[in-house]
Amino acid sequence: MDHMNTAPAAASASAGGPRWLTEEEQRVWRSYIEAATLLEDHLDRQLQRDAGMPHVYYGLLVKLAESPQRRLRMTELAMSAKITRSASRTPSPAWRRAAGYGVRTAPPTSGASSPY
Repeated sequence: MDHMNTAPAAASASAGGPRWLTEEEQRVWRSYIEAATLLEDHLDRQLQRDAGMPHVYYGLLVKLAESPQRRLRMTELAMSAKITRSASRTPSPAWRRAAGYGVRTAPPTSGASSPY
């Protein structure tokens, strides 16, 4: 399981470069990534089966439910969920409106993005 050459780790760290993970640290990191991926996949399948939505949409709905008056501007929702501007526009807003979870309203000030 030689994914990285760990031999130069001490030399590069002492020279001010990045310190590569030791073999044990790499093993732990890879185990964490695998477990997190399996959990995300399981949650996604379960929510898709039980609620007809992927896990990421559920996370967006939680953010909305926890916000004042259950409303957030699209930019705030996208930032809190770490979604890019283009990804925040499709398909989740249309999906939320179609599913009855989100309603597009006019912003209280001109020129701002619409809240959901």
